[in-house]
Amino acid sequence: MLFSWFTGTARVRAVAHDTDAGQQQVNQLLTDEALFYVRKFPRVRLLSLWREQVSDKGLENLRGMEHLEQVFLLNAWGLTDDGIGHVGTLPNLKFLNVSNGQQLTDEAVRQLGQLRWLEMLVLAGGRFTDKALEHVKGLSSLKTLWIVPGVPDITDDGLRHLSGLAKLEDLFLAKTKITNAGLVHLRGLKNLKELDVSETAVTKEGADELMKSLPNLKVKGYPGWEPSKSE
Repeated sequence: MLFSWFTGTARVRAVAHDTDAGQQQVNQLLTDEALFYVRKFPRVRLLSLWREQVSDKGLENLRGMEHLEQVFLLNAWGLTDDGIGHVGTLPNLKFLNVSNGQQLTDEAVRQLGQLRWLEMLVLAGGRFTDKALEHVKGLSSLKTLWIVPGVPDITDDGLRHLSGLAKLEDLFLAKTKITNAGLVHLRGLKNLKELDVSETAVTKEGADELMKSLPNLKVKGYPGWEPSKSE
């Protein structure tokens, strides 16, 4: 069943479903038509879609679903900035994860800029620049930020827009054009615990300098870095 209820919370998972035998199977319905019916369930809090289930037209049905808190749009190849705009109208959204959103641009991030309760933002695969980071600077509730560009156009200058995100704990900056110089903008993020700089120009010296300022921070991915046994 796509619609499951427990502890008073509605979840719609079109990615997979639980069989009567307690097993999980991937759903084969790869269209967005079910979203028309989702809006008839006003208490839905979690929505998970994938591939052809994610479309600009289908996401129009999310408008007015004020109880939605978590949205997962997986392998969202067909999603554009217009479609993400519908997600940007959800007043109580806390978690948004978009993977393979290859058509998304900085404009998509701008349309999410009013989600004041957003705690987790993951956007992967789009054409993002420093402007994307400028658009998130007002998301004061953010704890996790992963903006993973398909084209690495995020630079040191973009990091200055993150300096006011006081609640930020987990930041993913892999595959960007940042260097040691840009890390100075992160020194005021006292709650930052994890930073990934894989495939950037950040060095061990730059990472060590930042960790001196933020003793609770673990930086990973710089040349010579090795994961601890707990990672």
